[in-house]
Amino acid sequence: MSTRQTQLRDGSADAHTATGAAGEQGALTPEDARAQWLARLRRGWAVAHGPYPTLISRVVLGVLFLFTGVTKALDPVSFESSIRAYQLVPGGFVPIMAYALPWLEILLGAYLLLGLYLRWSAIITGALLIIFMVAMGQALARGLTLQCGCFGAAIGGVTLREDVNIGSILRDAVWLLLAAHLVVAPSVWTVDARMRRRSAHMVRSATARDSVVPTPARPRPVRNTPATSPSRTASRARQGSSRKRAANRSR
Repeated sequence: MSTRQTQLRDGSADAHTATGAAGEQGALTPEDARAQWLARLRRGWAVAHGPYPTLISRVVLGVLFLFTGVTKALDPVSFESSIRAYQLVPGGFVPIMAYALPWLEILLGAYLLLGLYLRWSAIITGALLIIFMVAMGQALARGLTLQCGCFGAAIGGVTLREDVNIGSILRDAVWLLLAAHLVVAPSVWTVDARMRRRSAHMVRSATARDSVVPTPARPRPVRNTPATSPSRTASRARQGSSRKRAANRSR
């Protein structure tokens, strides 16, 4: 019986040792954990850097700015009152801003949807979003209670009206991330890509034309005219003089 208990005790000790060794092998060192985290980060960046995620960012921002620009342009008076409520822009510039800013948003939305000057359009869009976030932040800091004015008042924009709060600032921060995504990653189905392909094709065609070695012109064969012998020249001279005497006699 004691022998049996000894075997069981030895077996449990071996199993515990094997489990401990497996646990030590499965435990990650800080270097391994950092390497795995970096690998996941690279995979995520590869997915986000792909052309189709940027297409989603482009469509979302383009439709958004096109819609907000149209709703503000159709009712500039209401948008002007929204700008005045922020108490940030001097009074003389408010009407100019109320009429110019909507058309800038429309232009940016169209450029984003078309993919025309995409990187610069995304940079300007991000700059506008930062300005909007700063304006809403200072309104909150000063204790102003006002509507955001982000969606205008026409074509259903009234239903999207909201007061300035932390949520509206965070929403613009998400849109700012989309704009930054377009700055650092390429996209598909853009006018810029089509223009680059066309210019590259023109450069290749010009290089191919310049690299063609012209074929040298084949020299024309020179016909060797036999030299006239003196006897033949003399006979021709006699024939000519005889013709002249015959002509004089006939006269």
